[in-house]
Amino acid sequence: MVLEEASAFIRTESDIYIAQKKARGLCELIGFSQIDEISICTVVLELSKNIYNYAKEGQVIFRVIEDDDKLGLEMTFKDKGPGIPHIDSILSGEYKSQNGLGKGIIGSKNLSDFFEIDTQPNKGTYIRIIKWKKN
Repeated sequence: MVLEEASAFIRTESDIYIAQKKARGLCELIGFSQIDEISICTVVLELSKNIYNYAKEGQVIFRVIEDDDKLGLEMTFKDKGPGIPHIDSILSGEYKSQNGLGKGIIGSKNLSDFFEIDTQPNKGTYIRIIKWKKN
């Protein structure tokens, strides 16, 4: 069940920080620990930067969700960019980026409780992540 929803368009570098601010506000609403809030903001930073750097524009959708007695934050990152080549080597941790460390996607996956990705050449990328509040 979705309890709250917010979104942020990523078109400029400053939009990345607006997305982080929205994530931080929802983390406070849910009552995440400070460590989990930092993890979530790191995911938002990394994946929003990828949208800005590679697709040029996209969107982040945040949903406060409830499943049974659990509260969590679902984050969907989507763009219509070039897609992500070498996704298998990226997810295995073997990939080395020419522009950075190449660890944003795998790092985001490791910081999440649920992670799914769909990326298609010249059609874009869709990443859905869930982080559950620990009781």
